[in-house]
Amino acid sequence: MVRNTSAAQMQRLGFTRSMVRFGYLPTMLIGVNALGIWLASNDSPTPVMLGALLAAVALSCAAERVLPYERPWNRDRGDTRRDIVHAAVNESLQVASLLLLPIVVGWIAIDGLWPRSWPFAAQVLVALLILDAGITFGHYASHRLSVLWRFHAVHHSVERFYGFNGLMKHPLHQLFETAVATTPLVLLGLPASVAAALVFCVAVQLLLQHANVGYAVGPAGPVLALNHLHRYSSDIGIATRPDFPVTYVAQLADPFRHPGAVATIADAAVRRDVRPATEEP
Repeated sequence: MVRNTSAAQMQRLGFTRSMVRFGYLPTMLIGVNALGIWLASNDSPTPVMLGALLAAVALSCAAERVLPYERPWNRDRGDTRRDIVHAAVNESLQVASLLLLPIVVGWIAIDGLWPRSWPFAAQVLVALLILDAGITFGHYASHRLSVLWRFHAVHHSVERFYGFNGLMKHPLHQLFETAVATTPLVLLGLPASVAAALVFCVAVQLLLQHANVGYAVGPAGPVLALNHLHRYSSDIGIATRPDFPVTYVAQLADPFRHPGAVATIADAAVRRDVRPATEEP
């Protein structure tokens, strides 16, 4: 009787893990994003949007427990509270930006450029493509200009790789990325409802990129920047700064105390022509 129960439990666990492995990506990428876009298209209040986003975070955290890529990365290393503060501050900045957006658009937007007659989902897609180009440029510059890297280094100082890493950013670097990525959209007259959908979709994408989940990427692998391209096995952290500060306040102050360029372990591996371990489980 005990053996049968154990076998049944193992079978259910195997089924659940398979569901996470093959269902996590489409659920988050299509289902959760579609929910956020639908809420934004109906001008849902900010608390409702935040509630849906918190549900996505909870779903991602649950998936990390069911099918972790590296089980030790699920263990708290005294960094969970700090990362929650990072997430809360940076998402609050995003909400503040949404509240200020109509004012800024009214000041500098060029009338008549935004395709308001298009279906809402098409407007979000166009906005995402423009935003992604800006974020990519900002990220590229942040790895090559020391003045930007000092702030971006906070994001690379992690000691484990899990969902909250995506929102672990120095707030000034967050503002820099936001400015670079959204200025073209503001000039085009980005509507506030589309901006709300953008913020939601970007948060979901950050979860996808950093989640400690061994999900299958399938045909999306060569197209989207997902977690298999962001993790470098045990090579995590900053090669020249093994003593990088770990508390929130110290991380805010660090860019002003340590001028000059530093390198991630992954960057060092690339320079040595060493291929990082990014294989899926």
